[in-house]
Amino acid sequence: MNKKYVLDGPPGAGKTTLMHGKVNDDEQLIYPNLESLGFECVSESARAVAMEMLGQGIPPEKNMNQFLERIIKMGKQNYLDSNQDKTYFFDRCFHHWIHFRQTANVDLPEWYDKFNSEIRFSEPIFIFAPVESFDLTTPTTHRARRFTLDQRRASYSRTKQIYLDLNYRIVEVPIYTETDIRENNKRRIDLILNYINQ
Repeated sequence: MNKKYVLDGPPGAGKTTLMHGKVNDDEQLIYPNLESLGFECVSESARAVAMEMLGQGIPPEKNMNQFLERIIKMGKQNYLDSNQDKTYFFDRCFHHWIHFRQTANVDLPEWYDKFNSEIRFSEPIFIFAPVESFDLTTPTTHRARRFTLDQRRASYSRTKQIYLDLNYRIVEVPIYTETDIRENNKRRIDLILNYINQ
């Protein structure tokens, strides 16, 4: 059976770590993760598009309309490609880009709303709580990922509302421990598997 589950939430909440087991791309230690359990994990399109544009000498932050259009096209293709008889987990998804309309004053492509209303992901949607102690404002944090705690809390609230407005059932994924990533991942995975196996 084809299932498409979404992990969403603010930056730094641990979605990518839960899916792939790494905090950073160059991280060697692999934490408990969904990918290692045999699930198909679809990475967020924004990061891939940003890297692609930077490689072409196009700064995403100065070309927001192009950036957004590429993200949305990739997100649409990711959805269409996830059609096998498998369980997929998406690091955010096509619905998420409503955020841009709400926060960045950037228009979405004309076809966005129609496709967005026609597609459906599996329920529940898993919304990750922000990590309260995690500092995403340090000089060493990549500019695109610098968010204050207040911004991350606001993103958390907006994210929940997006899916509620689309009539999804949501499950809030808590932070069980901020000091032990391995234990936190294990407990989060148990929570998610419990819901999808019901």
